[in-house]
Amino acid sequence: MANYNILKAAPEDLPTFTSVKNDVEGTGVDVKISLTNRPYVSYLDGSNNVKILYSGDMGATWSTPVIVEADVEDCQTAIAFDVLNRPYIFFAKDFSGTVRIAYRMSLDAGATWETLQDTGVEI
Repeated sequence: MANYNILKAAPEDLPTFTSVKNDVEGTGVDVKISLTNRPYVSYLDGSNNVKILYSGDMGATWSTPVIVEADVEDCQTAIAFDVLNRPYIFFAKDFSGTVRIAYRMSLDAGATWETLQDTGVEI
């Protein structure tokens, strides 16, 4: 486990971010900024849960970490956005003995996550 710095935007230099918080403990960390300058951080906690947190004010404050998926494989998480700026989180999941890339998407900017999707791509 490692601690990671969370970011805060410097409004005069968007999208430059500066570190202001270092209490995210996990592995497989990914940081992405949405088209509306909303930063997201995804990671695996010590129990192999995929968690995500986000900021609605350019990093001044952060959401409570949300568990997106439990019991995943030890992996790198990845955040992406579609053309409608909806966040997606990708990770490795065991489907009946076969590990494949899976994902979830959010329709409400990360507060809740849709049903687990299996890409069918084996790792």
